[in-house]
Amino acid sequence: PRFQDGSASLAGQWKFHPGDDPRWADPTFDDSNWKLVSVPLTLNQQGYPNFQGFGWYRLHLGWEKQSSPQNLILQLSPVRNVAEVFANGGSVCRSGSFPPHKQLFTSNPILCAVSFDRWIPDGHLLLAVRMWKDPRFTLWAYSGFDEAAPEIGLPVVIRDRMHAADYAQLKRRLPD
Repeated sequence: PRFQDGSASLAGQWKFHPGDDPRWADPTFDDSNWKLVSVPLTLNQQGYPNFQGFGWYRLHLGWEKQSSPQNLILQLSPVRNVAEVFANGGSVCRSGSFPPHKQLFTSNPILCAVSFDRWIPDGHLLLAVRMWKDPRFTLWAYSGFDEAAPEIGLPVVIRDRMHAADYAQLKRRLPD
């Protein structure tokens, strides 16, 4: 990704496949037959009406050869209803708990630390997001990355943007 001002939006085309298979976190897995979906848009808007259950997103990133990979933070908008993020096959964060012991979280952004050692020496990084939408919420239009595009960047930049957004939200709630 190209970092202008220390971060990069990951909006755009991601691979998506409904179902669940732990091999889909592996950066060597062949996802060439997976459907492209736009992030951020709901899955309902992209050929998956009333989506429920498990699904996986995958995005391949490359690092510019002239610079060294750094420790980064990946910020995701809430993913409905449970999500786990993998970087080159290793879990880096989770929001909620998958069935059978499901615990749902939907309101807070998900922050994932992606350390420089997660990058393959050739500069490749696969981000894979395993998600699950509770069937009780099938009639809700929300599914997947529907609020905002994921962003990846330097920890201080992501943290400062989150503080600025929190401050702006608080300021809107205060009386004039």
